[in-house]
Amino acid sequence: MTEEIEIEEKSLLSKDGFEILVEKWQLSNKDFILQENHYFDTSGMILKNHHTALRVRLKNDTYQLTLKQPHPDGLLETHQPLNLPQFNELKKEGKLPQGKVLEQLNKLSTDTWHFHYLGMLKTYRAELSYNQGLLCFDKSIYAGVEDYEIEFEGYSREHAIHTLENLLHSIGLKPLKTKNKIQRFYEQVQKSKTL
Repeated sequence: MTEEIEIEEKSLLSKDGFEILVEKWQLSNKDFILQENHYFDTSGMILKNHHTALRVRLKNDTYQLTLKQPHPDGLLETHQPLNLPQFNELKKEGKLPQGKVLEQLNKLSTDTWHFHYLGMLKTYRAELSYNQGLLCFDKSIYAGVEDYEIEFEGYSREHAIHTLENLLHSIGLKPLKTKNKIQRFYEQVQKSKTL
C-alpha cells in the first residue's frame, strides 16, 4: 500500500504512567522494536510550514520513506520503500528518488526539491491489537530528550479519542493532548540550537 489515512489519538505519559501501562499489558523488553526515524525538510522548512513531514524509518533492516500530510480525517501517509544507497543519497545530497512521495511533493510545489537532514528520533515501540484498532506504546529519544507516549489508531476520529480516553481513565491516568513526534522533534532541535 502506498497511501493510507492514519487516524490516531495519542497522549504523553510520565515514565511512571508508561510503566503502569507496560505492566498492565505484561509487556517485556522483547516486545519493543527499535525504529529509527530520520527527518528531512528544505532549508526554508517548506514542509513544516505546510504541516507536512518527510521521514525515513529504519525498522527491521528495512527503509521506508513516508510523507505525512494533513487530511480531514487524520493524516494522509504516502509510503515508498528505499534501499540504503537511496537513503544515503537523500541524507548526503538532499535528493529524493522517483516515486509516489516525489509525485505528492510536486503537488505542493513545482520547485526543485532539495532536502536537508534534520536528525534522528529513536522509538522503542510495542504494538497490540485492541478494540478494533492498534495500541502503540512508545518510548522516544531525540535531541537529548526521552519521552513516553501511548497512541491508539482507530477506524474514526471519535473511535480513537474515546478508546484512548476510556483506557487511560480505567487505570487512573488523565489523557494529555500532545503534539506529534515530528513537532516535538522540531521544537527540541530548535531549542537546542538556541542554547
